[in-house]
Amino acid sequence: MFRLQRSGGRLSIAVCHNITESPAHPNIAILLDVDVSNAAGDAMRASYRLDDRDEIVAVHAAASFSKFTTRTLAEEVRIPDTRTMVEADLREWLPRYGIHLSQEDIARTLAAPDVMLASYAAGFGLAEC
Repeated sequence: MFRLQRSGGRLSIAVCHNITESPAHPNIAILLDVDVSNAAGDAMRASYRLDDRDEIVAVHAAASFSKFTTRTLAEEVRIPDTRTMVEADLREWLPRYGIHLSQEDIARTLAAPDVMLASYAAGFGLAEC
């Protein structure tokens, strides 16, 4: 990245907090462990492993990035419903980790989130996490 960046250019990196900071995602990881595989649950947890700000700064400083600043933004996400929240992970996130589910497996897994994630339903068909 550094070699491709123009002089004085900027680089932005967005990472997630630890999975324990996300209300719904620990439960989604458990759902994936049970209904899909431990590898699927681990894939869900993977995006939450870059939560050490000092480590991120050190890695970029070692790669010759200077004037590195960080800031934390915390926002609540509103998703149409719990099914949509899980379906996005099944269809978009898991394949990035080489986990490809059949339509039958997706349908079976999508039967569970409404019960397991009911506490995140915000009414009017919305989910908050």
